[in-house]
Amino acid sequence: AKRMASGDGAPSGAQGAQVRDLVREARNYEPLIPAAVVNHHLRKAGCIMSDPDLVRIVALAAQKLTCEIVRDARARTYGRQREERQQPDAIDPSANKKPKLVTKDLEGSLAKFGITSDVPPCLTGPSEGA
Repeated sequence: AKRMASGDGAPSGAQGAQVRDLVREARNYEPLIPAAVVNHHLRKAGCIMSDPDLVRIVALAAQKLTCEIVRDARARTYGRQREERQQPDAIDPSANKKPKLVTKDLEGSLAKFGITSDVPPCLTGPSEGA
């Protein structure tokens, strides 16, 4: 039988080496999300972490996910605007050169990563018929 953890709960063998390498590498990066913010949201979710290395790893993982979502939303924005410029009824295909992120782009990216979003009515604009 393969031993997964030592008596103190730490992984042993190759898995332990990978965890130690991850912790060592994480110490070389300063996450954009402050530890206090990460700890706040972890506590709200019922998780209390006293190890600053674990908090840093969670912050880096959240930062990576956020960057992937933003990158995907940006690609969706450029793709949507490229399609809009190619429409036969486009007034001036060269007029709208500046990329403009819209809620639809961000919602598509969030859905790709399994995140559902509820957009507040104040951000969706005036309702139809108003």
